[in-house]
Amino acid sequence: MTLVAERASVRHYPFRLLLTAVVSLLPFVAPAMAQDWNAAGAEVWRATLERNPPLRDPFFNREVGSVAIRLLDAWEPAITGDDWQVAILERDEPVAFLLPGGRLGVSVGLFDLLENQDQLAAILAHEIAHLVLRHTEARAERALATQPAGPGREIAALRRATIEPAAVPFTAQEEASADRLALEVLARAGFDPREALWLNEHLGEVEDTLGFARLHAKPTLRAAIIREAVGR
Repeated sequence: MTLVAERASVRHYPFRLLLTAVVSLLPFVAPAMAQDWNAAGAEVWRATLERNPPLRDPFFNREVGSVAIRLLDAWEPAITGDDWQVAILERDEPVAFLLPGGRLGVSVGLFDLLENQDQLAAILAHEIAHLVLRHTEARAERALATQPAGPGREIAALRRATIEPAAVPFTAQEEASADRLALEVLARAGFDPREALWLNEHLGEVEDTLGFARLHAKPTLRAAIIREAVGR
């Protein structure tokens, strides 16, 4: 895994696992996609980092990197490889997204919503679950179906499906399955799954004022699913 500190200074950390191909690890979780979205993911990532220079801050890098490592190590089978990248973006808007190919972006503004590491883990686990279940690619395919023909069509569609998610939302079924899988992985990684419930209840109270609330299904609906899963 690489933590991207800033455009002029990419800091490499001795992380030992990361993604090579989620599809080969979990071929049973979703039908094959018509597109290979990894190349488009790399280009969307490059353009995103140009517009939002990554933050060079040991605390944020260590916090996000350590949580990501624990989550990936807890997956069954483990998500392994050496090509994941994580960047902390200098944006006040709370944002977390994961692109095909293992490109994870988290904004500094996201930390204003969180009270502890378990809540950060809940957000990252949900994003990773969408990628493992290939919901991210499926959403990109839905965006591609309405994308005008022309150069960079796949890149524009993937951006609409990830960086501008209000345009092409996840389905209710995708959200529910991602939440259930994320809760299992949180428990295996030693995080408290109940914090995912608190987080979504809190987001439900402030969703009208936060762009983050448009990234997924309504937090109040997700909270109901999580409440049932954690037995509260």
